[in-house]
Amino acid sequence: CIRDSSEAIRHFEVARRQGTSFPESYGQLAEAYAAEGELEKGREILEEFIEQNPENAAAHRILARHLIVSGQLEAALGLFEKAETLEPGNPDAALGKWTIYSLLEQWEEAEATVEPLTASVDPARKWMGNVYLANGQLYKGLLEEALALQEKAVVAFPRPGPFSAIARAYVAEILLIKGEPKAALGMATKALEESDGTYPQQYNLRIAVLAEAALGRRNNAESFLAEYRRRAESLTPVSWERGALGLAGELALVRGEAAEAIRKLEQAVSMLSPRGVLPPPPPSHAHFWYSLASAYLAGGQEDQAAEWFGHIVECSVERNLRPVEYVRSFYFLGQIHENRGDMGKAREYYRRFYEYWKDGDMDRMRVEEAKKKSM
Repeated sequence: CIRDSSEAIRHFEVARRQGTSFPESYGQLAEAYAAEGELEKGREILEEFIEQNPENAAAHRILARHLIVSGQLEAALGLFEKAETLEPGNPDAALGKWTIYSLLEQWEEAEATVEPLTASVDPARKWMGNVYLANGQLYKGLLEEALALQEKAVVAFPRPGPFSAIARAYVAEILLIKGEPKAALGMATKALEESDGTYPQQYNLRIAVLAEAALGRRNNAESFLAEYRRRAESLTPVSWERGALGLAGELALVRGEAAEAIRKLEQAVSMLSPRGVLPPPPPSHAHFWYSLASAYLAGGQEDQAAEWFGHIVECSVERNLRPVEYVRSFYFLGQIHENRGDMGKAREYYRRFYEYWKDGDMDRMRVEEAKKKSM
C-alpha cells in the first residue's frame, strides 16, 4: 500500500514508463507531484497524455483538477466544459466546476452546477449533489439548510454503506457545531455500523471522540481514541497515523490542555504534504491548521495562531469542503489584529467574516460583533 506522495511518484513513474493507457495513473502521478509542490511537472505529464489521447474526457477532467490546485481557474473551467462535450452527464465535471465557482465566491453558479445532480435517479449523483450543496450553504452560514441537505445524502443510497456512513459523519459534524454532542455521537455510532471502508471509519471515530469529550465522558472518549489508534497501527496509510496524533491534540484542546494540544497537533501538521489536492477524500490541511491555530490561541500564543489562521484564509483547494474552518478563521484573525491595536487589518478580517455569514444562522453573536467592528 502506498504511504505517501514520494512513494506514489516512484510507483506511478514505473507505470508511465511502461506506457499505461489508464488516465488515473497519470492523474495520481500528477497529484503526487502536486502534493510535493512540483505543480509544473504534474501539468507537463498530463498535457503529454492529452496530446496522445485528445478525445479522452477523463484526461481533460484530471488536468482541470490539477490546474485548480495551481490557481489556473479559468483554464480549468474550459477543460471541464470540454470534458462535458466529450462525455455528457459525467458528474465529475460538475463537481470540479463547483470547486472553481466556490473559490471565486460565485455561489449562484456553484449551486447551478450541482443542483441537477440532486434530482438524479442515480444514488451516487444524488449523494454528490446534496453533499456539495450542503457545503455551499455552510459557506453562507446556513447551518440548518446544510443539515437538511446532508440528511438527504444519508438516504440517497437504498442500502446503508460507506456513502451513507460518510454523509452521517457530515451530519454529526454539523450537530457538533450546533452544540448537540449527544445527537452527534448517535449519528457517528450508527455510521460506524454502516461503514466498511477506512475513510468513513476514520471520520466517524473522530466525531465519536470529540462528542464524548464534549459530554464530559473522558473514559469513553479515550476508548474511542484507543480504537482509532489501534486501526492506525494495523493500517498503513499515513493519514491514519496523522489523524491519531491530530485527534489526540483535539481531545487535549477540549480538556483545556493547550500545551499538549499544540505538541500533538504540531506533529500532525508536520506530516501533511506541502500542498493539498482535490478530493476524494477532502484535503486535511485546513482542518489540522485550524485545530493547531485554535490550540495556539487557547495557549495565549497569538502570533503563532495568526500564522496558521492566515494559512487557511490564503489557501485554495486545501480548504475545499472545509467552509466552517475557513470562515471562522477570518473572525479570529480580526480578534488577533484588534488585540495588536491594528484596527485597519482587524476591520477587514471582521468584514470578510460578516459578509460570509451575515444572512445565516451560525455564530450569530460573533456575526453581530463583526458587523459593528467592521465599520
